[in-house]
Amino acid sequence: EGKDVLLIFTGSDWSKEAAFFSNNVLTETFKTEIATHYTVRFVDLPHNPSAAEREAVQKNYLLFSEYAVPDIPYVVLQTAGQDMYASAVINTDIKSGTQLLEMLNELSMQRGRVIEARKRIESTKGPEKAQAIDTFLSIVGNAESHRYDSLRLQVPTLDSDNKAGLKGKYLLISADIRAKSFAKQGEF
Repeated sequence: EGKDVLLIFTGSDWSKEAAFFSNNVLTETFKTEIATHYTVRFVDLPHNPSAAEREAVQKNYLLFSEYAVPDIPYVVLQTAGQDMYASAVINTDIKSGTQLLEMLNELSMQRGRVIEARKRIESTKGPEKAQAIDTFLSIVGNAESHRYDSLRLQVPTLDSDNKAGLKGKYLLISADIRAKSFAKQGEF
């Protein structure tokens, strides 16, 4: 679809505030409206899931962990390519879908920086590309995600003469990535 991605993390039965948000902000009208702007994923983590919900809840736990969700409700905005450009806890003063849309519009102002940083990676080579990767990783949200490991692993080769001053930093990062991969596979 090419739309940006919106993740909305909730705990629908965690508290009165969480229940209010799920029932009064995330209305069907809001869901219809927001779907015209974003590809939306609602990530709910109820305290007492039914047997039928348990598998989905296990997957949602992983998403809560991957995005380091500090509190709920919480939103994450990503480009269609899944580069995060904004995230925020939704304060209790957000009482309607209209207020949440306004908040999302404000958060979207950060999108351009991530898009431009990603484009710079694609349009450069050598040490300049190594610098572009480093800049992108300092701007994008959730930069520690494994989805960016392939970028990190490129930097030592791109900056082989250390012209950008990044070779040492990314050699250590690359070694850490490889060590974790070996440990996961039991090859240590």
